[in-house]
Amino acid sequence: MANANGVRRRPGASSAPRKSLGYADIAELVRQAIPATYPPGSKIASERELADEFKVNRHTVRRALSELERQGLITTVHGSGSIVARRRMEHRLSYDTRFTTSAELAGMSATTTVVQADGEPTSDEIALAKALVKARPNGKLVTARYANGTPVCWIRHLFFGLDVDALASTYKEGSLHKHIDRQFGVRLRRRESHVSADRPSPTDVRLLFVPLDLPILCANSVNVNAETGQPVELSLTRFRSDAVDLRFDYGPAL
Repeated sequence: MANANGVRRRPGASSAPRKSLGYADIAELVRQAIPATYPPGSKIASERELADEFKVNRHTVRRALSELERQGLITTVHGSGSIVARRRMEHRLSYDTRFTTSAELAGMSATTTVVQADGEPTSDEIALAKALVKARPNGKLVTARYANGTPVCWIRHLFFGLDVDALASTYKEGSLHKHIDRQFGVRLRRRESHVSADRPSPTDVRLLFVPLDLPILCANSVNVNAETGQPVELSLTRFRSDAVDLRFDYGPAL
């Protein structure tokens, strides 16, 4: 049976005195309660609530939570408490990277939402495009990507020489690169990626539901026409750092 905080009591705990619990006992009880009580990304009971529930001091609870964090079951975010860890998706950064493929390989269902279909690149985006691609983008599409319904990343797709209006009117979901191949006969491959970390922006908070102290992983990638080598897309991707592992795949050679 579970108490108001969702922590499962051991059989008989409410009717008879129980021995003093150690941190390992508490860690095990909370671990058992997680699947049925706390969905990924949700907060578990606070240190004070757990200390009151198990009649122990907060230091013991803190050790129990540290053990669960060591096992990868929870993450502790300063100021936000302990949060049930999300299932992480391995995403390859390679010449033929596709989010949908990474999700399928992880046994997860990938979905896409078109956030903005007719956007104009901002001055900052134009400056970045000129630095990485040496060209000015002629249009922008913004998407958000989900795995098993959980937001993983959002992407600003800046295009060069592509009919963005035609693309925006037909693309709704699935692999964007496959769609571009079908619609325009242009097969894309990744030429390079620039990876960094950043603080969450207001848009990150809105689209990815991240706390303000969770780092964001950024991957700015240049995608070119596989036949001509001409730049077609600069994708500016911002990932939840707790939802994805980025894997750098260097073969086959470009």
